[in-house]
Amino acid sequence: MKKLNAGEENWTDITYSETGNPGDPFTNLTSIAVDAAGNLYVADYYYQKVFKLSAGDHAWSVFLDMSGSGRPADMRFGPDGALYLMGIVTGGCGGYGGPCSSQVNLMKHTDSGLQLVVSNYVYSISEDQVSFDFDFRGLAYVKIVNNLYVLDMQKEPLALQNLDWNSGGMSKIDVGPDGAVYATGRSNGLPYKHMVNPIVSTAVPANVTDVGATAGGNVLADGGANVTERGVVYSDTVTLPTTADGKAVAGTPGSGTFSVALAGLAPETTYYVRSYATTIVGTSYGEVKTFTTLAVPPPAAPANLTAIAGDTQVTLNWIAVVGAANYSVYQGNVSGTYDSTPIATVTEATYRVTGLTNGTKYYFAVKANNIAGGSSDYSNEAAATPSAVPPPAAPANLTAVAGDSQVTLNWIAVVGAANYSVYQGNVSGTYDSRPIATVTEATYRVTGLTNGTTYYFAVKANNTVGESSAYSNEASATPAAVVTPPPSSSSGSSSPQPQTEIITVDVEDNGSGSGGVVSKATIKRTTDANGRKRDEVDFTPEQAADTVERLAAAGSKSAKIVISDAKDEVAELSVKLSKASADKLADGDIGLEINTVNVRIDIPSESLKDLKEDVYFRVVPLKTESERQEAEKRARTEQAVRAAAGDNRVVVIGRPMTIETNMQSRPVTLVLPLRDRSLTEKQLKQLGIFIEHSDGTKELVKGEIVPYDEQGNSGIRFTVRKFSTFTVIHMDAPDQVHKAYISGYPGNVFGPDQPITRAEMAALLARVMEGEAPADFAADYNDVAPTYWAVDAIAEVTSKGWMTGYPDGSFQPEQRITRAEMAGIAAKLAPGSKTQAPAASSFTDAQGHWAENAIRQAAAVGILSGYKDGTFRPGQNLTRAEAVTILNRLLDRHPSAEEVAPQWSDVPKRHWAYDDIQEASVDHAFEITSAGDERWIPSK
Repeated sequence: MKKLNAGEENWTDITYSETGNPGDPFTNLTSIAVDAAGNLYVADYYYQKVFKLSAGDHAWSVFLDMSGSGRPADMRFGPDGALYLMGIVTGGCGGYGGPCSSQVNLMKHTDSGLQLVVSNYVYSISEDQVSFDFDFRGLAYVKIVNNLYVLDMQKEPLALQNLDWNSGGMSKIDVGPDGAVYATGRSNGLPYKHMVNPIVSTAVPANVTDVGATAGGNVLADGGANVTERGVVYSDTVTLPTTADGKAVAGTPGSGTFSVALAGLAPETTYYVRSYATTIVGTSYGEVKTFTTLAVPPPAAPANLTAIAGDTQVTLNWIAVVGAANYSVYQGNVSGTYDSTPIATVTEATYRVTGLTNGTKYYFAVKANNIAGGSSDYSNEAAATPSAVPPPAAPANLTAVAGDSQVTLNWIAVVGAANYSVYQGNVSGTYDSRPIATVTEATYRVTGLTNGTTYYFAVKANNTVGESSAYSNEASATPAAVVTPPPSSSSGSSSPQPQTEIITVDVEDNGSGSGGVVSKATIKRTTDANGRKRDEVDFTPEQAADTVERLAAAGSKSAKIVISDAKDEVAELSVKLSKASADKLADGDIGLEINTVNVRIDIPSESLKDLKEDVYFRVVPLKTESERQEAEKRARTEQAVRAAAGDNRVVVIGRPMTIETNMQSRPVTLVLPLRDRSLTEKQLKQLGIFIEHSDGTKELVKGEIVPYDEQGNSGIRFTVRKFSTFTVIHMDAPDQVHKAYISGYPGNVFGPDQPITRAEMAALLARVMEGEAPADFAADYNDVAPTYWAVDAIAEVTSKGWMTGYPDGSFQPEQRITRAEMAGIAAKLAPGSKTQAPAASSFTDAQGHWAENAIRQAAAVGILSGYKDGTFRPGQNLTRAEAVTILNRLLDRHPSAEEVAPQWSDVPKRHWAYDDIQEASVDHAFEITSAGDERWIPSK
């Protein structure tokens, strides 16, 4: 044993005699250890003693005499602070040169002496063939001759577990900070490492909600191998979950702390969670933690409930609530009081109340419900009075332009109005009881007026029921004689100068629902010499940065610039967004809405990214009646509009709008207001937007009806990539009709399980499918006579390649068609069946069948399916019920989303093909709902 004194360069021997006591030097030291106080311990194999060098007085003493307990071969302090020793007790040996039996003891030093932990018996062992060490968890790794064992000191009974690592020929072992076991070859000096499972701890779950939580852990040591995956496992039933029960993987592998988000959890449920880490050695788990998800909060109350009266009915609409599973509709006869039981529970944000009494006023409110059974407060109240034909709405946007002894009035046409009554007065808000004129157009010129006198005007719309319940907005004008100014001279007075004012407007939170003000923007309003007003909005980078910061704090992703024009006097609006402002919004993932009385322009954050220049939007409403009429004339003659409307009337709804921008080829969503509240649900579905693009192209697009403002007005929303003149039009499109293509049998029966023949299928296909056929084609089958009832249909399906005959020249028209033959027909007719990769053949009885490929193709596009037992049954006869189900899918005909009265006595509502049989066998008008379903329209 040697020591190196401070300040010296050479090592010197340490002997027992240096303690001041006579004796021999250390003979065979096997290990050394230092306790927490700095005392030094050495084990002498020969003397069977442990000596202690005190840290205080540097005096040696005999700490432990192991005579009878074994010679100390290795010594370590354990995680509990106690001194552990490995001793060898040599027993009897065999004959001359035979092996000696030895007992290897792992012992713990206590105040009462040595305590045996575990022992093992071996032959012919020396002190350098045994070793042990602890990892920071307290696991003991023990090397005895050629074997490495692990000992869990916390589990009873204590037992050595062989790790199957041949460590023979290696020196004493050490456990590294990574948890792996290291050793050096005794003869070759090479390092060796035994990798172990990683060591993981579990963090306490946080951010617990009704459907999620944050969980995680810490990979304390990788066990000497790279961690390839880490995360948490969780279950609400298994108390010790594994990766087979459900896991959430961390984004990056490796050691150290990590966290993951758990989503899609059940409310008010206790979950067991623990961390895990995986290496090439295996997967380890941390300790189990538990948490309980919160109860589902009740949804918010529906907003913007509106009620539109009809004949014995009222149509309700409201804004959908995030997280709502359905809505309960309440009705009452007194404002603020409703029946305790809802009249309906619906999943869509709309409901039509029927069976009402015309002339009676009804009051309505709606509650939102979630999947946990929670309900919101009532929405706002909406009331309506049904009538056989409701009176028209009041005209909107009345304007008055003064002239010489005259005033020209213009307003927005009201759908359903037969004519308009024009009222005049000399005091604001008071008009003569009798109208000065009744006209059919949305314009009128009042003549014979006195110049210099101010006149006040209002208009009402009329139909067969009566006039609108309210006047339009009031418009006033003062006629004046037209004076031609004398020629100006250089010394004369200057012409009127434009007037400019600066207006501050709010930038609101448009994403979190709070509507709070997050910043400001400025409007420069210029009034020219002719009284024409022009607004210029500048959203500066400073204002954009302030907006992004405040929205981030609120967790919102959208801002809204609110530009008011209560008097409807602005002729042109320009909004400028500098590149710097756009970059700040895009970097913050913030979208921007420009909100005006004439249009809402919603720019997503993606469209603001990587702009090369400043962005501008120029909005010009076409306010005059002549401009509106010109837009209507262009719409009526456009081919796309004519194709949609046919010979029906096309009417402009609201105000056409010209919008110009340099932001091209990027998606922007527009919402145009629909100020006419008299539009019925059917009329709203017949609206479209006629777009005249600046590049000369024109198109007609359908929009989505959405709430527009807090006054209950609706709007029509659509997305564009290039800008133009936009005109909302109403087209009295005829109802869509589906004709029955299959009939039943006498006695009001359909025969759903009856087989269908090849001739009957040919007749059905010829009746409903479209396709090109060669001219003057005649099918030459030896079993189809010219007088056969289906000869023409068989010729048509043969010419189009949908059905073929047999090698013997027959068609076999009376033979029952099989499911395999129908698969062959469907594969030829189904959209996408030739381009979509066929599904893997999962039908156990279709593999190797002549129609296998056709079956796979038809199944891939959803036209045919098999049975619950995994079979397709290709040789089974096709039934009439199966035939109409397949044909409906080929024709993209959808059964009614609402219940339809039964048509056939042998097809009850519980029949699996009830809806498809009704669709195929009953003539009906229909419309497509917002959810894409077909809704039958009752016959008139």
